[in-house]
Amino acid sequence: MVGEFESPEVGYDDYRFTDVRAAVEWVPERLDVTRADAGFYGGQATFTYQLAPLGVPGRRADAVWDVEYRDVDLTTFTTFLETQGLRLAGTATGRTS
Repeated sequence: MVGEFESPEVGYDDYRFTDVRAAVEWVPERLDVTRADAGFYGGQATFTYQLAPLGVPGRRADAVWDVEYRDVDLTTFTTFLETQGLRLAGTATGRTS
């Protein structure tokens, strides 16, 4: 299956992404999410996600999530994290994979 999807909100554990748009390819061997763009705590995030191999008996799939974020509001983000005694100000831009 190949296509595109949009959602007003997508979550991973307690983390939330808003206004998500992405391309997806889901075949028996893997799930690929590409060209994903979303709002993230006052900023923007672009990412790819791959889950593979699928359907291999006795083997769990590996997940690879590559995220680039820009202008994330650190006050909003540290409030979400509920950090005790710490609230950051400013914005963050970076990448994690």
